[in-house]
This record gives sequence, C-alpha cells and structure tokens, in this order.
Amino acid sequence: MSDSTVRFGLLVSMFQAMLRDRSAAKKRKRFRTFLDRAYTGQDYFGAVRLLLPSLDRERGSYGLKESTLATCLVDALGIARDSEDALRLVNWRKGGARTGANAGNFSLVAAEVAQFLVGLAERSDLSSYPMRFISFCRVGTGLSDEDLHALIAKLKPYFRKNEYPKRAPRCYEVTNNSKERPDVWIDTPDKSVILSITSDIRTIKSEVFAAPYSLRFPRIQRVRYDKPWHECLDVQCPANQEGCAS
Repeated sequence: MSDSTVRFGLLVSMFQAMLRDRSAAKKRKRFRTFLDRAYTGQDYFGAVRLLLPSLDRERGSYGLKESTLATCLVDALGIARDSEDALRLVNWRKGGARTGANAGNFSLVAAEVAQFLVGLAERSDLSSYPMRFISFCRVGTGLSDEDLHALIAKLKPYFRKNEYPKRAPRCYEVTNNSKERPDVWIDTPDKSVILSITSDIRTIKSEVFAAPYSLRFPRIQRVRYDKPWHECLDVQCPANQEGCAS
C-alpha cells in the first residue's frame, strides 16, 4: 500500500483498535505495525504529522505517549537517533538550549525539527553555475502538510546523514553552530530545490549562519519547482533588495 492510498479513516480505525488494547506494549506494537505496513520503507511522515496538531487533546486516551511519537518522527524524517534534533524531540519537556523556547509543547518542538537549511549562491562568474552556497537561514513553516510531504519525498533520495565527523559537503559554507547544523545534507546542490521565502522586511546580522545577514521570522511561500536549482539568489541579493529571498 502506498502513502497516496492511505486514508484518514484507516488511521482512525487503528486508534480505535488501540483503545481496546490494555497493555502499553500492545499499543506500541500496533502503531508500529500500522506504519510499517501502510507505508513502504520509512516514508510515513504524512501519517505522523496527523498526530501533531496542538488541538489533538484526545491523544492521551489512545495511550500513545509523546516519547513514542518522538521515536516515530525521528524515523520518519530519517535523522540519526543521537542527533541534536532527535534529542530535542525525545527531551521535549526539558528546557534549555537543547529544546529551546518551546519546551513542554511537543507539537511546536516537532515543528521546529522539521526545518530546512537555506543557502545563497556565491558566484564567481555570472555566466556559470554556482559551485558554492552560503548558509543563510532555517525555515519550516508556511507549507501545507501535503506540500511539505511532497517536498520531503522529492529530497529524501538525496539525503546524506550528518554523521561523525559531521563535516558539510565542500560545496556548502557553514558555521557549524548548533542552531544551524542540519541532521541531513543534500549531497549536491543540483538535487535540491529553490524556496520562495517571505519574512520581516528587515534583514538582521547573523552569527548563526555563514552569510553576514539573515531573515527575521522567515516563512516559506512556495516551492519553486518551475525554476532550476542554479537560478537561486546569490549572497549579494538580499542585502541590496528588500524582501528578496528564495
């Protein structure tokens, strides 16, 4: 069964069956079986997202703890279990730098983890394709569940886990700041996509990212599937043109 054929009713039926299970072990096994059978490989990000809205006040009656959801979301996103983002999910109740300002709110912590690192091109010759990209900001909000799932599905075949010694591919210039560091890289920029981003009109001085400036409150407007990867903005553009980012 592919992810495109799974209906919300099937998810509800699974929850109803979980209500009848008395032991926590059976509940966890049922949920894991549902994910493994309904979604091939680990492409069940869409199903996990159905469990995250803050208005889901009935989750406790399912007996499905946030710690279980955290583990499933780590698998769905394909991130390493010992990575900083994975630890943020597992330790979502705890405050401090690891969890951030949204400690105690699982939905918001999960939303922060599902972010993309955005880069600007550094061009040495306007007539050639850019060979180097400068980290600029992280952004995760703005897309619908359907659009976000489609974007992750497109990029996932090119994910490379950011494992020890956690060095970025040579085409990316980064700071290795903990707030910048992604769990996966796109190995080569030509496999990535262009994002159209809106934000507060002012740029801000950046200490987290390699670019000398970044955006306040960035938000994705849309994915520019209509533009080839090399038509992205270069590192000089946002400094000279207000509201310009992609």
